[in-house]
Amino acid sequence: MSEKRVPAEAFPIGCLILEEMAARGWNMAHFCEVSGFSLEQADAIIDGREALTDLTALVLGLTFHVSAQFWRSLDDRYAEWRRRQDAEP
Repeated sequence: MSEKRVPAEAFPIGCLILEEMAARGWNMAHFCEVSGFSLEQADAIIDGREALTDLTALVLGLTFHVSAQFWRSLDDRYAEWRRRQDAEP
């Protein structure tokens, strides 16, 4: 029987977005220019105030040259981790 593996810790997608921006030498203005997000929308995505939609995942995928599924999976893992953390006594 296989047991589902749960990460010890997970991070919101905003952390990875900021890491990817830093690795590319991008500031927020350049990220917005490349992605097409407004500054307000980019801030909300990075801060976790805006839910990751399929369109947002697609745009992030195109911006960073990875699949939209990559972003969906990260977001899903983080949401599952948060639920587990909230459920612990």
